[in-house]
Amino acid sequence: MNHTNKISSLGICIGASTVSFVTTEIKEGIPVVISSESIQHEGNPKKLLSEYFKNYGSIDISVVATGRKFRNILNVKSISEPEALETALGFLGYKGSKYAVASMGAESFMVYCINATGSIENVLTGNKCASGTGEFFLQQISRMDLNVDEAVELSGTSEPYSVSGRCSVFCKSDCTHALNKGIPKSKVVSGLSKMLADKAIELLSKQRNSKIVLIGGVSKNDSVVKFIKNKYPDTVIPEHSSQIEALGASLEGLNSRYEINVNELFREHKHQFAHMEPLYSEKAKVSFKNMSREVAENGDECIIGLDVGSTTTKAVIMRVADNSIIGSVYLRTNGNPVEASVNCYKKLKEQILADIKITGLGVTGSGRLIASLHALTEGDVNEIIAHAVAAAYFDRDVDTIFEIGGQDAKYTHLTNGVASDYAMNEACSAGTGSFLEEAARESLNIKYTEIGDIALRSSNPINFNDQCAAFISSDIKNAGHEGARVDDIVAGLVYSICLNYVNRVKGNRPVGNKVFMQGGVCYNKAVPYAMSLLTGKEIIVPPEPGLMGAFGVALEIKNRIELGLYKKKRFELDELINREFSYSKSFTCQGGKEKCDLKCSISMIEVEGKKYPFGGACNKYYNERHNISADAEKNDYVKIRQNLVFNKYISASKRGNARIGISRSLLTNSLYPLYSNFFSGLGFEVVLSDEIDREGSDKIRSSYCYPVEVSHGFFQNLLKKDIDYIFLPHITEMEGREDYKYNRMCVFVQGETYFLQSTFRDDIESANNKIKIVSPVLDFSRGAEDTRKQFIKIGKLLDRNADDSIRAFEKANSEFLEMQKEFKAIGRKFIKELESDREQTAFVLFGRPYNAFAREINLNIPHKIASRGYKIIPYDFLDYEDQYSYDNMYWYSGNEILSAARYVKEHPQLYGIFITNFSCGPDSFVIPYFRKIMDSKPSLTLELDSHSADVGVETRIEAAIDIIKNYISLSGGKRDEEKIQKDILRVINRGDKLYVRDHYGKEYSIRNNDVEVLVPSMGKFSTDAFSAVFRSLGINSKPMPVPTFETLKHGRGVATCKECLPFLITTGSLLEYLSSMRSRNTKTLFFMPHGYGPCRQGQYHVRLKDILNTSGITNAGVISMDDESSFSDFGNEFFMKQWLGLVIADTIHDIENALEVLAVEKESGKDLLNTEWKKIINEIERGDFKSVFSQIELSALELKKIKLKTPFEEAMVISLTGEIYVRREEYSRLDLIKILNENGFIIRTAPITEYVYYTNYLQKRNIVKDLGIKDKLGLFLKERIQIRLERKVKKILSKSGLCEESMINIAKTMEYGRELISEKLIGESILTVGLALREILDDACGIITIGPFNCIPSRFAEGILNKEMTLDGKYRFGRLHRNGYPQTLTNLPYLHIETDGNVFPQITQSKIEIFMMQSKKLHEEMMKVRKSR
Repeated sequence: MNHTNKISSLGICIGASTVSFVTTEIKEGIPVVISSESIQHEGNPKKLLSEYFKNYGSIDISVVATGRKFRNILNVKSISEPEALETALGFLGYKGSKYAVASMGAESFMVYCINATGSIENVLTGNKCASGTGEFFLQQISRMDLNVDEAVELSGTSEPYSVSGRCSVFCKSDCTHALNKGIPKSKVVSGLSKMLADKAIELLSKQRNSKIVLIGGVSKNDSVVKFIKNKYPDTVIPEHSSQIEALGASLEGLNSRYEINVNELFREHKHQFAHMEPLYSEKAKVSFKNMSREVAENGDECIIGLDVGSTTTKAVIMRVADNSIIGSVYLRTNGNPVEASVNCYKKLKEQILADIKITGLGVTGSGRLIASLHALTEGDVNEIIAHAVAAAYFDRDVDTIFEIGGQDAKYTHLTNGVASDYAMNEACSAGTGSFLEEAARESLNIKYTEIGDIALRSSNPINFNDQCAAFISSDIKNAGHEGARVDDIVAGLVYSICLNYVNRVKGNRPVGNKVFMQGGVCYNKAVPYAMSLLTGKEIIVPPEPGLMGAFGVALEIKNRIELGLYKKKRFELDELINREFSYSKSFTCQGGKEKCDLKCSISMIEVEGKKYPFGGACNKYYNERHNISADAEKNDYVKIRQNLVFNKYISASKRGNARIGISRSLLTNSLYPLYSNFFSGLGFEVVLSDEIDREGSDKIRSSYCYPVEVSHGFFQNLLKKDIDYIFLPHITEMEGREDYKYNRMCVFVQGETYFLQSTFRDDIESANNKIKIVSPVLDFSRGAEDTRKQFIKIGKLLDRNADDSIRAFEKANSEFLEMQKEFKAIGRKFIKELESDREQTAFVLFGRPYNAFAREINLNIPHKIASRGYKIIPYDFLDYEDQYSYDNMYWYSGNEILSAARYVKEHPQLYGIFITNFSCGPDSFVIPYFRKIMDSKPSLTLELDSHSADVGVETRIEAAIDIIKNYISLSGGKRDEEKIQKDILRVINRGDKLYVRDHYGKEYSIRNNDVEVLVPSMGKFSTDAFSAVFRSLGINSKPMPVPTFETLKHGRGVATCKECLPFLITTGSLLEYLSSMRSRNTKTLFFMPHGYGPCRQGQYHVRLKDILNTSGITNAGVISMDDESSFSDFGNEFFMKQWLGLVIADTIHDIENALEVLAVEKESGKDLLNTEWKKIINEIERGDFKSVFSQIELSALELKKIKLKTPFEEAMVISLTGEIYVRREEYSRLDLIKILNENGFIIRTAPITEYVYYTNYLQKRNIVKDLGIKDKLGLFLKERIQIRLERKVKKILSKSGLCEESMINIAKTMEYGRELISEKLIGESILTVGLALREILDDACGIITIGPFNCIPSRFAEGILNKEMTLDGKYRFGRLHRNGYPQTLTNLPYLHIETDGNVFPQITQSKIEIFMMQSKKLHEEMMKVRKSR
């Protein structure tokens, strides 16, 4: 850097992996770039910047920084990345036309839509995962021992091999599997480049610009750029593309002089992460076992055990006589399992100096099939069995194995030394050895051999996210950027993989008395210490933990030889090393007699001159190689079911008539005969979608589940057909048993017609109105007569008369009922045949018909099972109608699945396989119920999505079959003994009085001094108020404090961690409180309101009761009330008092937020508010309405005395809506409100009382239940009182000058929402959409919707708002005329945030910055419009 008197500026951008520097100067009045560079900071940008500036005492240059969080720690002028980007693009001449900027960085991909003035008008991002980003690419090529230049050169001319882009673990599986099959590295690397390009293209497809500007480090990858240009030819890469934000910062520095003092580079700052206990703690109980190595002697009979993993390959030579290990090797697989195996044989040969006799060779691990083919051995064993055998050898009392390998993490439960239950990581690579290694190397430049020693030195391990590999990586970078110590970061990383294991692999499965921990990750001694501290158990690490798989498979081969299950065979190391092994030309499988049409590509492998077919989605060629006979066609009853649905019961429709399209998605997998025959009977030609069009799947506007992604693809397929109509119904409920109150469909299934019509509106409307969407709301739960009436209405929509519609419906319904009868008839015959052979075992497939039974989604799993010689039948073929499902189970699929589960549990020959999808909300509760029903009976759960890999599914299926065999052997097919559980506290309602019954049967009045009611945190003021109302009625009630991470840990410790955040936090609050109780005589009731779906919230109280029962807690219970009675369960006095309390609390919450932004003396203003709040609470507790109103009048006058910087009316206001709990609860929102407040935004949060008005609305319109005249009159009068109380409270408190007098207007909110979502789809989605569109421009300059991670209503609303949050959307759905806003204002500021209780990842932080910039611009426009009126 040169000292100069010219006007010079240095721009610094601190990115996820690099720090970029750009120097500019003014020459002849024009800015010019002098220099630019990017330097890898290796996880420590503070160190890099210190070294960069260390030679300068003072600098005669303007300095401006940009980037994410760390820019605020640098003691220098800073601007946000979007501001820097706009400035740089203007400088580079990109103005005057619309275009899109694809920012492809190390950790995130984003697309900025730029308008003609050069401003960012919209931003598109993927999900929070870093899959498909620059660092993701580096991870994958490093596994193949390639650097970037080598990878780009290799992929330049090769055809791409398809690999997963959603998660590191899937991508690694795909790459490993491809290399196993002999796919050249060049094709795999090309596939990785295409995957990166596809990620960008997927985002770009959501906007309309064809001109694309690529920036970010990935823009330097020529192979990626080539694939993008194939789709978008008008793509340019600007100069300084990887330093463009630094360029913008540098240009900003030319506008004014921003000095820097190199002696005070950084502001004082503490990172925001919580801490864990030091790993080297007295509480950690870990013992490391040792074993002596023996030396080979001439004549020793030996067995080779080979463990071929995705990351490492291990081998042992075991002496048969005494099971001693006389040779071992541990090396890298490097993407080539055969070469790795050969290298193991070479290393073993070097170690063995005696003349030994090898009579068996066993192979385990993910590469076992290809390695066993190379070795020409029949001894392939799945790794769960191998590890269990090894553990039991060292200690027959071991009952639990934790095993963390390179790619997989596994839990195994042993009974009498035999594996009897297991679990594996499903959809994430966090919690595995390869992630630990890669995160340390790529984020911190630390070798895997150094991790343990560094971690054990930490005194304050950082608490990182446990959810996803990408999120943990983001947290590591955040901590590094914020100056955390490296040893604390590394220790936190160790903790994170163990947290992931405990929460997501082990889950709520039991941990026994003796726990072994195995796998190569245990060579890092810090990991067992972390596991001990997290589980509270002693962890035993066996000798050579990384060799346990290889040793176990050797022991298993010995066992099989002794049992006559494996024939001895001579193996020579020299032969294994020099064996001829090559790949011949592959071929496409034609399906054989099963008539499978998957068209799998089959490799032809030549071993010692003989050719072997290898690969495919089923066991066909494995069976051929091993002479195994299996009639897959006969065994696969799932295929029979789908044939009944889509073929046998379908009448041919007439060609040439008007054509109506039906998507093959979701409920069509059950209802197609009803649909198809009805429309055929009306004279239509029925067209069924026949292909998942990727173009449609790429248009999804939220993180939907896989079946919904497929739904988009099928819909796109229909749009490309020559059709006149598309039938796309909204189905609220299915017909079910009378003993179930509801049989509702999940939000996504109900909402299919709405999110598809929104997403594809441009396509539908551009078809010259040719395609008409037929979208009735259907409720099958009301009986056949009502269903007939609904179909007559459908006929009327299609200009058919009632008589024709009735005839068509009767015919269609008859065929549909006949099909259902055949389902059951086949099932009864199946059971009869099964029971005729008591030695036979069969599988029942559980899941929704559209994911478990649909071949487009189920990864051909039924065929995989059938081809192994086992029968598999769909659960809906079974007679389970007399079985109970579960308490308050309101989902149709949940009722059916759980009833069938009880049938399977009781049948000794049936075992369940449950197919679910990544992020399936209902299954986060249904699966724990399913497992509770199954108890100790083994079952298999498979979590699939569009990127699931065959190899992972195969491993899990094989393990399940082996575990079931062991279970049958151990139990003799006997049923589990019924467990006796003591009851938790039960609430008894007798008229208008409530009592509590304990497990001894003794009853207490709820007002008894020994009974307490806890109110969970739902915003501190709301919680205080609600608890005070209970106390006003003489009930001992306590408000729960604002949760902490410890609270969340308590919740996660008893859950699967797939449940929503509010459940985890509220459950954690209760357990945390109970664990700290001194008196065990107190009867504790936890207040948990509930609904009846389709949201998951109605399951909270049921699941919490299960957890209390399972935990053996008898002095606690749950007290609830339901939303269908507008929360009036406890009587009118309670209702009106809690209503008044909540209205006041909602308003006080908003006042507090206004003070954060507007008060001149913020702290004294908040102190005054808290003082006044205590006075208000005292009056609420006294229970006299008059005194409450008097107090809030006095409080408003006191608050009015607080001096404000600007009037409330001129403030920038953000409307925060979304899920009712996390939008208000302080811990769930993390630092979101703080960030917005610090940038001058007041947050107006949708009130809790809004939902109470909404429940009134549903009852008034008979949407949830039909009210009589008397009940409607009572509701009318009650709502009048609610409105009067709300108006009075707000009128008084608005005198403070810190809030508005505006009333909640549900009717207006619903008016904005109902054109996009039917009001019959009950829940928060329509409220979120309606309120967002209603408040933008009128009351707020930006809208934020917030939901828990994987909240279904929130994601549904996000999908709609991502499309409709525009000026046109505001006018269209509010039925408004244009009101003065400029035409250039198109997209309105909207941000959706998901919270999981952990620090927001960097991509979310970036989105918040962009949102604030857009909201400030809109506020300026709003002020102009207001002044002009």
